[in-house]
Amino acid sequence: MTGAAIVGLGMTEQGRRLGISTRELRRRAIDAALADAGVPRERVDTVVCFGAMPEDLRYAGLSPRSSFALMSGGATPALSVVVAAGLVASGQAEYVLSVYGEAFTGATPRLEPNHGGGGRSDIGGYSYGYPYLYGLVGPGAVYAMAARRYLDVHGATSADLAEVAVVERGYGSVR
Repeated sequence: MTGAAIVGLGMTEQGRRLGISTRELRRRAIDAALADAGVPRERVDTVVCFGAMPEDLRYAGLSPRSSFALMSGGATPALSVVVAAGLVASGQAEYVLSVYGEAFTGATPRLEPNHGGGGRSDIGGYSYGYPYLYGLVGPGAVYAMAARRYLDVHGATSADLAEVAVVERGYGSVR
């Protein structure tokens, strides 16, 4: 095989304090992706994990030939697709599952300087730093703020931004 294709996608509930463990949230996403793709668990031979642990794979009933972690900040989801495509195109894998999921179930952490004392930590390295305190978790939230500012400054509408999305998707589709 010389090419690769995305054949399934699994999404779960979104939000804070869902009452679902991180591990269960990931299992549900894996279930949804495999069902969407029509691929049985035993066919998945490689898993790209970001935020997931090997125990999560066992919990989800997976036993891939290989799995590894990938971390590159907000670019990790897109990079995981590129890595998966490369694994398939090079013949190193047939079915690659890219897994991520996070359940923010606890209280919002307080931003405190890291003085090296036990029990105190700086959340800057944990998430997105101070924006996390205000609900800005992940690149989507930050881009939403940038889009809102653009709309306000330039007098544009959400329909204007929708046109950009449609054109970009057209560029990304196989013709």
